[in-house]
Parts: sequence; structure tokens; C-alpha cells
Amino acid sequence: MGDRVEIDGGDVRDAARQADQGAEAVAAVPHHREATSLAAALPGSTSAASARRLSSVWSAAAEAWVADARAYAQNLQASADALAATDQRSGASLSRLTSRLGSTPR
Repeated sequence: MGDRVEIDGGDVRDAARQADQGAEAVAAVPHHREATSLAAALPGSTSAASARRLSSVWSAAAEAWVADARAYAQNLQASADALAATDQRSGASLSRLTSRLGSTPR
């Protein structure tokens, strides 16, 4: 019972911002264009067909990752908000209790 865990809401908010920035950075890269350019450079080859397939797979994977990273950022932000609300409620409860007991919170 002596173990203690402290979570800094600011750190959680920073992590949310970083996840969102990562999502924006990946979303800004035209992944499909690179593979499409490669396919155009290799007309009629087996590699060109593979590059065209890669283009759609790469785009879908990047879009899925961006969506997941954005959801993760939103979840982190919601967690930070919940932490702040819990801290506020706990502080208010402690203040009420200590005022009833005639002492001051430490």
C-alpha cells in the first residue's frame, strides 16, 4: 500500500500533441505518388505492376496509421482531462472534509 503513482497531466497532454503532430506529418507525405512514379519509370515490367499495387497498399496503410495516431492523441487528451477533473474533485472533497474536522489540508 506504500507504492505511489503520480501522473503529470501536462506530460500526457504533451504526448497527445506529439502523437497528433506525428499523424499530421505522415498525412502530409504523398506516399502513393512515389510508388506511382516508380511504376511509370518501369513501363511494362513486373516491377511496375508491383509498384502500382504498392501505391494503393502504402496509401491505405498510411491512412490507417494516421487515423490510429489521431485516435490515440484524442484518447490521451481525454485521459489528461479526466485526470484534471479527478484531481479537482479530490481536492474539493479534501477541503470539505478538513473544514468539517477543523484542520487544514497538507
